[in-house]
Amino acid sequence: MLGLGNNIIKGGGAIEELILTYTSDFTSGVDGWEKYSVDQGDLALAANQTIDSSGGWLKCTYDATQTSLSGIQRQIGVPVLAGDRFVEQFTIYIVDDSGKWDPEGDSDAVSVKHTITNNNLIFGANLDESVTRSGATSNNGLGAADPYIILQFATADDFPQAGAVFFIKDYTLSIFR
Repeated sequence: MLGLGNNIIKGGGAIEELILTYTSDFTSGVDGWEKYSVDQGDLALAANQTIDSSGGWLKCTYDATQTSLSGIQRQIGVPVLAGDRFVEQFTIYIVDDSGKWDPEGDSDAVSVKHTITNNNLIFGANLDESVTRSGATSNNGLGAADPYIILQFATADDFPQAGAVFFIKDYTLSIFR
């Protein structure tokens, strides 16, 4: 006779397979990151920069005021499918420099849109603070043969002005299927 809580068959969860782990500390280069949707001027990328006595930052500098969403992107390197799970972490630092991230002057956090293939996450980043973003999401959309990671500023109040600077550091992405 079976007691309470015992059963003949114990079910288990689905086993996920690790498809990719991508990590960049930006100490040896920009690691395939490039500007994304920059509509005015250029966005210069410089690897292994130091802020607050900490090295290994990717520095991104706009030379012209943007009039629409823009940022940086990197190709993931493997196809993704609907149902894949993404686990990522990175740190971003947005430099407060005379309203270059707040043209309306309302002193709110900068809205950062983080996209992995077709999954969008938006979070606020205060100026002159290291903000670490970490979490897991599932790809509930369509698969993509050639997907990208995109970090962008997609709110009109947060479009970078000429001379605006942001940094990212220690980007890690794992994809499970």
